Amino acid sequence: MKLHETFGINWGGKHVDEKFKEFLIEIFSDEIWDEYEQKFSNEVQKMMYDFTRLKLLDEDVQISCPGNLVIVAQKQKQIETFFDSVEGASWDDGSIRISREKLRSFYDETLQRITGKLREILDKNLNIGFIVLVGGLAESQILRQHITDQFGRQYKVLCPLRPQEAILKGAVELGRNPEMVEPQRKRPAWFRCWS
Repeated sequence: MKLHETFGINWGGKHVDEKFKEFLIEIFSDEIWDEYEQKFSNEVQKMMYDFTRLKLLDEDVQISCPGNLVIVAQKQKQIETFFDSVEGASWDDGSIRISREKLRSFYDETLQRITGKLREILDKNLNIGFIVLVGGLAESQILRQHITDQFGRQYKVLCPLRPQEAILKGAVELGRNPEMVEPQRKRPAWFRCWS
């Protein structure tokens, strides 16, 4: 029995990635970023991949700045000076250091939307006792702490060891045995955190 329809809106990890990319553009300017992205798209992909691992932390992070980005940027001015007017980031000998506060700010809109939608579901009095976080973004310390802070007093918040794999395993099990989903006294609210 389905308690609530899923909503496949991109509020998760990809939205956080987009905020990081916007921040890089803020640091280097549209012109520099566009040139870099056009000439070195494979490096942009690697940088975004590296960020995907770092965004799961809740601390200051350091991401390697590709040499070609430095070369493109230094056509205008010294690389260190790009960070003079930017809050939450600094240049650290070949890397961009991002403060914990700035990293958390990339999550602001995502957490707001997820929290709002989750409250909307939980306010329907569906006799839910658990919130189970699954999906790629559920690996994020920032997301897990936020959901626990917001809902932990009323609901038990759970997250499997490998939350991204939980979706696949659940789909396989449901495909094998569709009758396994049946009404229960207290049902978990499965909330997918898109990666």
